Amino acid sequence: MTLHRTGIALAAASLLTVTPAARADFAIAISPPRFEVEGRPGQVSRHALTLNNGSALTAILQVSTADWRLAPDGTAAFTDELAPDSCRPWVAIERRSVSLAPGGQYKYRFEVTPPAGTPARECRFALVFGGDGGAADVHGLRVPIAAQVAVIVYLRVGEARPALRVEGSTTGTLNQLGTPALLVRNDGLAHGRVAGFLSGTDAAGMALDFQPATTPVLPGETRVIPLVPSRQGGSGQQVAVRFPVTVKGRLELSEATPVELDLRVGP
Repeated sequence: MTLHRTGIALAAASLLTVTPAARADFAIAISPPRFEVEGRPGQVSRHALTLNNGSALTAILQVSTADWRLAPDGTAAFTDELAPDSCRPWVAIERRSVSLAPGGQYKYRFEVTPPAGTPARECRFALVFGGDGGAADVHGLRVPIAAQVAVIVYLRVGEARPALRVEGSTTGTLNQLGTPALLVRNDGLAHGRVAGFLSGTDAAGMALDFQPATTPVLPGETRVIPLVPSRQGGSGQQVAVRFPVTVKGRLELSEATPVELDLRVGP
């Protein structure tokens, strides 16, 4: 099997850009939705994902790689231009185009080869699958619609590890509702995430559970991580709260030692 080296400008990418009218025709499912794997300098790291076409039409997918960054609100912005210190030149993809029959499945392969002597670091990139999303009726005209979906790849090179710590707390807005949040710093060489089972009350005495957002904290950044409040014993759906709120419980910080929280958040 011949793999194709990437790192050149191929196609603009977004995590998912498809209009509602196109979804009936563009129904590509990808498993797994992301990769968190490890590699060694000078060694090939081989991986595969599965593409499934749930549409009644044949899907022709164009494949490329992209660099990406996270906005403060946790949304990803993708670019086909090589970012500074991009690792996309290390990536080889199986092919640049894939045809999937209606209901068809395909195992797509890619490789990452960090050069010999690469220091410990995290290689981050996206595999972008873009295709014909069919056509939609717009004011009586059939307008072609393009759709794209991206799979994020994190590859730890050598002993790259996250080093998360909580720097403080703040308040923010999520889904137009006020929410407490943590300021989490990553002084490590790989991304990390927070998790935990937290509880507390708001100023009106409502008993709450808090679910930390799973947004990754990239190396060298401090990120606001919302603690999504829900009513204890409820469905887990976010609820409006009155500040200040108390937050207690054990917070998991990727590979760092868990911390016990006992916070009052808000004015």
